[in-house]
Amino acid sequence: MPTIVRSRQDIETRRYPGVIDRERVDALTDEDIRRQIARDPDLAPELTEADFARARTKPPLIRSKIAAEETG
Repeated sequence: MPTIVRSRQDIETRRYPGVIDRERVDALTDEDIRRQIARDPDLAPELTEADFARARTKPPLIRSKIAAEETG
């Protein structure tokens, strides 16, 4: 596993990978998020109200049922 070296400034300002800058996230507007989605083809498309209306939940499978399905 590599050693990660961070400067005191990085640690104090929390500007290093793996830490969420909650103030920056909270400051994002819906339009900012839409622009980010449009710019990056690897991001999932924005979900619409119609997408949520079509969504269905499924109860979790019981562990023994999973094992039965795997063994046939």
